[in-house]
Amino acid sequence: QYMEGIKRRQTAGYGITDYWLYSALDDHSINDMDVAVIGSCHPWYEAVCLSFGGRPHTIEYNKLETNDPRLTLYTVEDYNKNPRKFKAAFSISSFEHDGLGRFGDPINPEGDLRAMKEVRDTILEPGGLLFLSVPNGVDKVCFNAHRIYGNKRFYRLIEGFEIIDTYPKNFKEMLEVDTGSSCPQPVVVLRNKG
Repeated sequence: QYMEGIKRRQTAGYGITDYWLYSALDDHSINDMDVAVIGSCHPWYEAVCLSFGGRPHTIEYNKLETNDPRLTLYTVEDYNKNPRKFKAAFSISSFEHDGLGRFGDPINPEGDLRAMKEVRDTILEPGGLLFLSVPNGVDKVCFNAHRIYGNKRFYRLIEGFEIIDTYPKNFKEMLEVDTGSSCPQPVVVLRNKG
């Protein structure tokens, strides 16, 4: 059902972010690749991955179950016991929560930076692509819901990566607009410089 909707370019909970992700995947193919899906409670982005020819491998703190043989599921603990690297990864609205305690995780002001470093060093191959979406606007923390990434924190978050493409193209302007606690989540395609 999700894949049928994706073929028609429907969106799920993140609305326009999904359109931007579709455009990014049109331009940067994941066809025939194993793709890490980082942080997922519902298989929407796994369905996006499948719809664009990828093979999703979900890495999630919560124990997930499926009866679909196309999905490979890991808890973070299981993945850490047997890590492997991927040519591509999705992180859609995930890292902005790390270290804020919202989901039972320990408070860590650098939790998001640590998580991105782990992706760079452990999950993504050198040269691999990360399709990243986090809230953008003026730098702030909306405790304990999420962070908003502006000109300072966003560039700290992506250290060790280079920006390949942005959706929308005026992404950099979004880093300077104060939209309160609700803000756009563009898709940035990053290459691991590792």
